[in-house]
Amino acid sequence: MEEEERLLELAERVRKLKLKGLSTEEIAGEFNISHETVIWLLTKEVSKPKDVLVEWNNIGKNPERLETICKALVDLMYEELDKKPELAVGIETSGVPMATLISRQLGIPLGIIRPKGRGLSLISRNFSSVRGKNLVIVDDVITTGETMKGAVSGVKKEGGNPIACLVLIDKKGIEEIEGVPVLSLFRLIRL
Repeated sequence: MEEEERLLELAERVRKLKLKGLSTEEIAGEFNISHETVIWLLTKEVSKPKDVLVEWNNIGKNPERLETICKALVDLMYEELDKKPELAVGIETSGVPMATLISRQLGIPLGIIRPKGRGLSLISRNFSSVRGKNLVIVDDVITTGETMKGAVSGVKKEGGNPIACLVLIDKKGIEEIEGVPVLSLFRLIRL
């Protein structure tokens, strides 16, 4: 499929989610694209943003593959960190299955954080508290860094101590967020 066809297909998928009532932030999260890219796909009234679509559904739809990827993230974490986390916190939606597998691999509790608009987050009370815990925050893709920034500051506000952000893919090339290292299996670097 050529680039123009892929863009048309993506624009149609974005339009359908918008018609179902999803916000542009929710759509951006679903496709791992920036908010600006969603607006461009819906309207084509602004200049085309520089973004990369990441489709990792061949990993996400297969539990064995996802578990293997999470084992690689844990291995990277052990290589880079001196401290062992006491809690794995998944960012809704795609970070939750990954954090679940990581918490199981490490034998530690699971927490969940929900993004609430740009830069804000809400810790789920139905899972482990972050208060007083050294923890890792887990998500699938960093696109702009805003969701992860909100998660880091939300966890800190609730008394947690984030020791790393674990992601499958970092599209922004971020080394750290608020002093917390970002560890990714793949980092996209624009030339």
